[in-house]
Amino acid sequence: MLRLKITVERNQDNFANIVLNVDGKTLRMYSERNIKQRVAKEVAAWLKKDDARLHILIGVGLGYHLESLFNNTKGRSEYLLIEPIEEIASIADRAVNLRSIEKLPNVTYLVYNRSNPSEFVKGLKRYFASPRQFLVENAAFHIPVFYQSNFAELTREVAKIILRVVQQTLGEGGNSVDDAILGVYNILRNASHMASSWKLRHLQNRYRDVPAVVVSAGPSLDKNIHLLKNAQHRVLIIGEDATYSKLLKEGILPDFILVLERDHITYEKFFKHSLPSDLTQPVLLCQSVVWPEIPRIYRGPVAFTFKSAIPLERHLCEKLGRDFFHLDSGSSVAVMGISLAHFLGSNPIILIGQDLAFSEDGYTHAEGVAVRAEAKSKTDVGVSIVELPGIFGKPVKSTTTWRLFKHQIENLILQKKLTVIDATEGGALIEETKIMKLKDALNSIPSKVKQPVSELILPPDSSEEAARLQTVVSVGNQWRETLDKCADELSRKINADENINVLRTTFEKMFSRHEIVQVIIQPLLKLMYIHLSRNNPKKAKEAVQNASEVMSLASEYVQKGLSLAENYDKLVEELQSRECETQQCFLEKIDSFVKNGFPFKALDCIQQAIEKGFESPEIYKIKALIRSSNVIEKASDIRDCFESFKKAAELNPNISQDTEFIQKISSVLKNYAKALRDLLDSRVLGIEDKKKAALETIKMFAITNMNQEGISLLERYKDILKDREDYYRAGFLLYKTISLEKAREILKEGLSRFPDDEVLKDLAKQV
Repeated sequence: MLRLKITVERNQDNFANIVLNVDGKTLRMYSERNIKQRVAKEVAAWLKKDDARLHILIGVGLGYHLESLFNNTKGRSEYLLIEPIEEIASIADRAVNLRSIEKLPNVTYLVYNRSNPSEFVKGLKRYFASPRQFLVENAAFHIPVFYQSNFAELTREVAKIILRVVQQTLGEGGNSVDDAILGVYNILRNASHMASSWKLRHLQNRYRDVPAVVVSAGPSLDKNIHLLKNAQHRVLIIGEDATYSKLLKEGILPDFILVLERDHITYEKFFKHSLPSDLTQPVLLCQSVVWPEIPRIYRGPVAFTFKSAIPLERHLCEKLGRDFFHLDSGSSVAVMGISLAHFLGSNPIILIGQDLAFSEDGYTHAEGVAVRAEAKSKTDVGVSIVELPGIFGKPVKSTTTWRLFKHQIENLILQKKLTVIDATEGGALIEETKIMKLKDALNSIPSKVKQPVSELILPPDSSEEAARLQTVVSVGNQWRETLDKCADELSRKINADENINVLRTTFEKMFSRHEIVQVIIQPLLKLMYIHLSRNNPKKAKEAVQNASEVMSLASEYVQKGLSLAENYDKLVEELQSRECETQQCFLEKIDSFVKNGFPFKALDCIQQAIEKGFESPEIYKIKALIRSSNVIEKASDIRDCFESFKKAAELNPNISQDTEFIQKISSVLKNYAKALRDLLDSRVLGIEDKKKAALETIKMFAITNMNQEGISLLERYKDILKDREDYYRAGFLLYKTISLEKAREILKEGLSRFPDDEVLKDLAKQV
């Protein structure tokens, strides 16, 4: 703990200077003479290295560095000023009235309180909740030499908190337009479920000082999950979509099952075939954006909550009334669990299975978890691997996504002043937590029996359901009107060939004024800022143009969601109830699902038709089209699209002549080809996997007429592929349109190696 005594004196040039007595040592912040000249030289060195649009100054002092920085950049940037020593901030304010600079719209001044950083974190979150968050791509940190030399640890601590908050803010906002539209679409499709949501708001602080255990799915969960069985009557057990089944198998009944994610995969992996039909006691607590099938099929109490960080969700929560609440859920269901435990008043909050890292043998999740994967060279896990400090002192392998979750947990603990015990017994070190073994943590808590949550929750009031439903529909109509209006305004300005500065101002105003616009266009606003920071106004303008198109698309999905808001469950059950025994019946039922906005139900129906023996080119064509067109529904599984296309082609060799069909799925096929090529270039495959991927890629390039790309791969991998018939088949197709002579040559070689291959024989007849 620093012991500081601070005074202000005048130097030989009559400029104010700060004198600090730090643990008995006297320090002067500035020089005895020529303060401004020396500061100007230091600032000039900063500006040589970058051309930032956001300047973050850690160590403001009496403002000399700010003055020089502001003048040198002509005041055209954004300036975030942070004083890491509150005693300096206090005396500087009295000496030069430093806070008066906050009146400038592009300057923000924050003070870090070492003993209570929660207000500082809140201030940073407010700052980066604005469009300024997108300037982070072109930001520069500046720390005066005095602060670096004498308070290095403190300034590093502040910089680390800033980076964590920035990553959390950007992560909460999302980087995908598809995800944003899907979230809004799901909110509206969940309208009837929200209308009948059970009541939990009255439970705020009801479990004060009752310990809560948040059960996550990391590989270390296998070490200690069994210990909860004998403690479940004393602690709240907060399960997650990925862990409730594992808890039930251990004889442990969770008080809550939390669901955060919006996509269909969560339903498929954790609920569709895993949810026991007789499970009725845990509260299923859903974020507003969850896949609507999840609350539809659960027979127990279902409640909804909203994300505090998303203004649109907060606003809807408030509109729905006093029975609803929002949580600091971040991007992870574990963060949601910690936030729920805090809402209920639990203390301490115990984490298990929160590895945020691969296990020593390379696994991502605990045994038995549906999404468990192995991170070894033979398997592509599709993530960026990073190293983080481990809980046992050694570095551990993690991912950029898990690192984001770690930062979100750390920020939440700081902001809410939580007591959190990390009893994971493996994985990454989560700062701000107390490390304990679960056995010791459970032994340290009182033996008092908790009151079950199931006895305290309240059922929905049927008299309020209609009003709740109408509230969601009314808000949805406002979203649609806003999106249409903003899309039209942007489109008019683009068509009028307005310059990028006008478009940027319009874009920023829309972002600041309309919550629905914030949700939908955030990734594109970020993209615009990135291009502007790289002096590429043409690309920035393209981002704005894309935003106009995306808002129009979002409006369409809002309208689709509104059409399902009142009768989602009824329509699903009605369509599903129709039994089919003929292919025509299946085709009609599939068509009904597609037209009514249920592509995954259509895919289930296709699978039923195939299992009953109704395999036809038409069935597989429809499957390929669904997989290629429902990007917003997360149905764009390009591999399944390709496999469906191949199956249709096997059943009807002339399908390649169906130009309309090929055109509709061609972009997906090309994306698949490029993804396979990227996988080959990543060098994570063994020789057999490389052969398989290379052949698959070459065939894809041949099918999609990307002949030069295919030939390039053909030549690169010919030495390892010449023992495969497919190499010669694909090679012939690739060369046929470029060099018939070369095509004949490769076909001849193939027939010499595989004289009985019927496909090669048929190709030979063509030439």
